[in-house]
Amino acid sequence: RLSVDVLHAHSRALGVSAAIARGLCRTLGLRRVRYVYTWHGYYDTSSPLKRLWYAALLAADGLIFPSAALRDAVRASFGSAVRADAEAIHRGVRSAREARRDEGAPEPPLALPAPTAGSFRVLLPGRLSPSKGHDLLASAAAHALAEGDGVPALEVALIGARPAQLARGHLSPATAEPPPLGPSASAWRSCYERRLRDAMDAAARAANARRPGRLRFELRPHGALSAAYAAADLVAVPSR
Repeated sequence: RLSVDVLHAHSRALGVSAAIARGLCRTLGLRRVRYVYTWHGYYDTSSPLKRLWYAALLAADGLIFPSAALRDAVRASFGSAVRADAEAIHRGVRSAREARRDEGAPEPPLALPAPTAGSFRVLLPGRLSPSKGHDLLASAAAHALAEGDGVPALEVALIGARPAQLARGHLSPATAEPPPLGPSASAWRSCYERRLRDAMDAAARAANARRPGRLRFELRPHGALSAAYAAADLVAVPSR
């Protein structure tokens, strides 16, 4: 009923589900559905069971890797099971060809306030998930400012929050209660969001105790990422 032509899976569990769905569609003669898988990490391949599992992922009609290094590492482990046309699509920065293609097309607004004079802006692009390490960045920012007055004021922009996570915009050391997350938020994600807010509030309170305004956090949804990169002094990727 949905007239699906392509199944694109990102996680390992969903990748196997997509492979099974493609097989069922072909067996039952429903549609010729193609299955594309994006391989995201350096996975443990030591056990035969895991290698069998990953073989189902590699049997996709199209393979995407976020870097050539990861593609080469998987190819070194699985050999010819990795398609010859497996694509490495690097994230974050548009190529010159893409820039020319998009020339004249306006980007959505970044909606970040102008940085304070003399401050240093750190950008972490990514969804609010434990694997992205936002809490590690909050702790590192507080640690850096504790080293002495020679470190400039830090403005940490977290780009990738969902609308329900933006109820109060930026976090300041005066905040005590987290904003409502909405009934649709899953329990595990809500727990991480609360812990992250606590970590950012604690870091800001510690950093701003002697000199207010030394550390500020901004939560923003996905927007014009190229503009966000251009506005940042440093991009942090503390993924676990």
